[in-house]
Amino acid sequence: MGQAKRKWEDYQEMKAEESLAAELGITADELQETGYWIEYEDDKYGFIGNRIIYFQEDAPSHILAKISGMTSGNFVELPEHEYYDDSERYEAQYLYLLEQKEFYAAFVSQINDVRKMNQVILPEDLTDAHCRLLFASCITVLETFLSDGFIKSIDSKVEYKKRFLKSHNAFKKKEELSKIYENYAEIDQLIRHTINQISFHNMETAKELYENVFDIDFDVSKLLSDAVDIRHHIVHRNGRNFRGEIVPIDREMVEKLIVEVNGFVEKIASELTSK
Repeated sequence: MGQAKRKWEDYQEMKAEESLAAELGITADELQETGYWIEYEDDKYGFIGNRIIYFQEDAPSHILAKISGMTSGNFVELPEHEYYDDSERYEAQYLYLLEQKEFYAAFVSQINDVRKMNQVILPEDLTDAHCRLLFASCITVLETFLSDGFIKSIDSKVEYKKRFLKSHNAFKKKEELSKIYENYAEIDQLIRHTINQISFHNMETAKELYENVFDIDFDVSKLLSDAVDIRHHIVHRNGRNFRGEIVPIDREMVEKLIVEVNGFVEKIASELTSK
């Protein structure tokens, strides 16, 4: 990545942090002290919906007290944030992903890192949390592959973009888009913005996209489908299911998921590269 692009992305991160801090009613410096992280809920179409802002358990209480809507679980939910006027932000992110040609090689490296970490022996009182994090990471690595692979592949053929426009829910109420495809610059920007909002760990959404755009039909095993649900419990409920029960995760479960994700991605990567 060039120095100019890196500076641009650093600037965007700073502006995003300032914007979030303003929404929460605190300063950017105070926000940094909370050790926060962000997760996103999916809407019914697979788009990124409401944002859930989590704060570390040891975050300064005087800062958290300033945040309206704070829950006992040290998080606050904010409505979806619109970025339609922030086209440069999406442009930089999308173009950066286009540069990452070896998205399958990146996946292999990332999933191997998870496997190596799964072999690390930690004190018994940390093992459960360690396994939960690695289990969730498997789905994150899968989501990244599906997202990067989709972005790189759709940009390779105009036909893929036409299929995306005609099939995706975001354009169902904009049928005229398919008829004015000659306005390439505007359509291309709209496609980029739309893809950047899609949550690719929603396997039904990913399956539909890959089938409609690339004619790649893949089956999602029960193991993988269940793992996505468990990942949701880990991320949003600290590993508890809807009944408040801890979902048990051990090293063997993590390894089985690694094998499952590896085989799943290998098949899709083979079909993508043969197109």
